[in-house]
Amino acid sequence: LALAPARAGAGGAVVGWVVLALCVASAVGLGALVLRSVRPRATLVPDTNVYPVPGQGGVRALVGWKRAVYVFAFGEQMWVSVPDHGAGVHCERYGMIYETLKPHALWCVPAELGSVLALSVLSAWKPGGHAECTLRNSLLVGVCGSFFLALAAARPYLSAFENATGIAIAGTLFAAVLLLTVATAEEVPGDSPLREAAVACLVASGVLVCVKAAWDLLSFVYELIYKRKEGVRRSARAAYAECPSPPPLPPGVELASHASLPWTQLSGKGHADESTAFLSYPLVPPAAPDGANNSSV
Repeated sequence: LALAPARAGAGGAVVGWVVLALCVASAVGLGALVLRSVRPRATLVPDTNVYPVPGQGGVRALVGWKRAVYVFAFGEQMWVSVPDHGAGVHCERYGMIYETLKPHALWCVPAELGSVLALSVLSAWKPGGHAECTLRNSLLVGVCGSFFLALAAARPYLSAFENATGIAIAGTLFAAVLLLTVATAEEVPGDSPLREAAVACLVASGVLVCVKAAWDLLSFVYELIYKRKEGVRRSARAAYAECPSPPPLPPGVELASHASLPWTQLSGKGHADESTAFLSYPLVPPAAPDGANNSSV
């Protein structure tokens, strides 16, 4: 409607531009209003379905193949709200936007929306000749390729399944657009292997999107039945109430080398990073050392 006012009419063009502006505003608003406020108001903690929390009776972590499947599907960590910031319900209100992402990859939400908008605008462009068609298709390749490479490099999701499906969807779509662009530029016949390969990639991308949608639905049902997130967040709130701020580190010890802290054992890592240090640290408060001996650290 916005890009073809001659066919849509004046009223249709106005509606098209308004809707397009709202779509752009939604992407910018998510980044500026919601995602920028994530880090003070929410943080990652070890998932108590994977790592047991000492001192909290009744919490049983998964073991064996069940644990492996759970970690592959959901990851080892979960976003929880930080009680000290705002109303302490940031994840409950906005978690559906970012709770599958790693802290360094929150850009993925506006980037995905921006890519969809760019693809929509470019697809609405009706080229007037072979040169314009090649230019449009090249821009489509650039958008799809940039998003695919960004996903492949960042692996932005907490779970291996989300990373695999997200990268595969973006990769097959990029391959389809690239092959179609080459076929169009070279004026390859419609029944050529190149075009057939492009169609196969496009079909594969569509199938993967359906698989991802089915998985999202199953995850929603699983959450309704087993209250997976609710249990982890309840444990985090209880631990935070007992220890609202992390105990100070021993003098002369850097956070990244403090490998004996219980929260590093919970996360399965020998070092700390900014994404897990805040609330996962007080989940299992370290006992005060006897005396001033810090040689064991």
